Amino acid sequence: MTAFCDLETFYHGQPKKKADYAYSISLFEGIVGQDIETYIQSTDDNRFLKDMKKYAELLKISFVRRNNKVMEGQKLTQSTIRTRLAAVRSYAKENGILVGKKHFAALFDTDEKTGKVIDDTIADKAFTIEEAKAVFKNLTSQMKPLFLVLLSSGMRINECLNTRLENVHLDDTPARIYIPKEDTKTNTARWTFISSEAKAILQDQWIPGLDEYVKSARLKSGFKSPKNKSPKNFGMDKAEYKKYRETLKKTAPKNDKLFPMTESNFRGALKRACDKADLTDGYHVHSIRKSTRTLLGAKKYHDLGEYLLGHATGMDKHYVRLDVEQAAEIYREAEKHISITDTLTRIEEAKDVRIRQTQEEIKQLRDEVARLRDPKLWLEELRKSIQEDMKKGNTPAQKYIDSILKQ
Repeated sequence: MTAFCDLETFYHGQPKKKADYAYSISLFEGIVGQDIETYIQSTDDNRFLKDMKKYAELLKISFVRRNNKVMEGQKLTQSTIRTRLAAVRSYAKENGILVGKKHFAALFDTDEKTGKVIDDTIADKAFTIEEAKAVFKNLTSQMKPLFLVLLSSGMRINECLNTRLENVHLDDTPARIYIPKEDTKTNTARWTFISSEAKAILQDQWIPGLDEYVKSARLKSGFKSPKNKSPKNFGMDKAEYKKYRETLKKTAPKNDKLFPMTESNFRGALKRACDKADLTDGYHVHSIRKSTRTLLGAKKYHDLGEYLLGHATGMDKHYVRLDVEQAAEIYREAEKHISITDTLTRIEEAKDVRIRQTQEEIKQLRDEVARLRDPKLWLEELRKSIQEDMKKGNTPAQKYIDSILKQ
């Protein structure tokens, strides 16, 4: 008999696997009415297959689990349904409960002619510059920094959300972010860059207000309730509730993340922004990453696009393999093609002003140097002038002072 594998052992230190599987498993738990560890220990192959069929049918009509209740949600694609079912199947298999390939394939909608599983996935579309501007305009102030960082860096959403503050280097030009291998899909560490506009919004707005954002987010999450925020829902009297609320307001949890939020937070915000911008089917979080590659590729910066996205496979055949400094140099030239605010324009204008001011100062200094180029001649002329005054009986000291004042 196979030794029982609990969930922690199943995830075995793989946060990405846990993030991908945990919600799918929690949905299944809502169907069977008990936690999956207890369920697995008391079920068999036949019962599990029946419950998986029930789970698949509910996924097809779409449901979500909120406050431990199953309710209707947004329609899912066959690809998402497959992912949900595969997570549960994988954990069951780890404990010796098997669903064969044919039975598993039968859980999905199939084409009547070919018998193949229908793929109704809508391919992610890339934003044009104008579309990206429209979406950015309709995002909340809390989501705009993340959008700019994603668009200018080519990072995956999970890479970005796992980014720690210590790995953000805003003093470099261009500003860069280090992505450790444990946060990447390819298990390979890399550097990426962010645009001047992303750097500006991080430096001027987001990072200075990060502690306040964390406090606010914690306060909101602490008061979630299906009906209202009365003390009764928290099992407290009014005095305890007041003290609890004050404690949450004053206490900021330790945070080392650049963006301490969940993917679902951003996904929802992006969808609302796309709806307001009249961009519906085909625009998702991955569209931002796709846009980075498309916008750079359209301007002949294919190598840089592949570098930012962390694509190594096939680059020897089709792309130049860049090191970080080469990529940084090209990025400085290319970032204008993935900039969507007027920040870069204002930075360039400020540079022009500083250049003109410096040029004027240099001209003034050159004029001064030209006037004082031969001080001996100037002093000799002054000496002769004083001697002439002395012969005429004028006061030389006064004449000298007057000449100095006229300079």
